[in-house]
Amino acid sequence: MVDTGEIWRRAQRADDQQEINALTKRVATLNDDLIQKLSVICALQRASERMISACGPCKHDHHGNCQAHFIGNPCVVEELRTALAMSR
Repeated sequence: MVDTGEIWRRAQRADDQQEINALTKRVATLNDDLIQKLSVICALQRASERMISACGPCKHDHHGNCQAHFIGNPCVVEELRTALAMSR
């Protein structure tokens, strides 16, 4: 006699294993993507820190514009310093 319950359980295990294999592959891909993105972020952070170390302090006029760097209001250099300080 054929045990249909056992056949179903075997099919379910096979489906589960296929799903596990697919999910494992997806997680590995996501990990690789994450590592790549983190590598880029670290490179950008190092480059930003080098750039900021070469910039002098901001000097704001009475309108709040930085007269030392002349790049935006608020000053992009000031925003970058703030972001880098938060990342430490």
